[in-house]
Amino acid sequence: MSEQIIFRHDVVKLISEIMEQDASGQNLEGTLASIGIDSLVFLRLQMQIESEFGVSVPDDIDVDSMTGDQLVALIVDQRALAAS
Repeated sequence: MSEQIIFRHDVVKLISEIMEQDASGQNLEGTLASIGIDSLVFLRLQMQIESEFGVSVPDDIDVDSMTGDQLVALIVDQRALAAS
């Protein structure tokens, strides 16, 4: 199983926990805003990602344009940079 798929599952789980929704309804192909993530929810998600995955998530992410899949790719890239 690829690292991207693993982190995708973990990000869906984090989003579901933060938004108190069933994980089966989360679609990471749309923008973060389209799945209900506003700037305040993103701050909570950002802190959880940094805590759980040990990566830094930029503060200037635009929830209206970034997709969930792009966020997952960012996490994978940041972990790869940290490992090198």
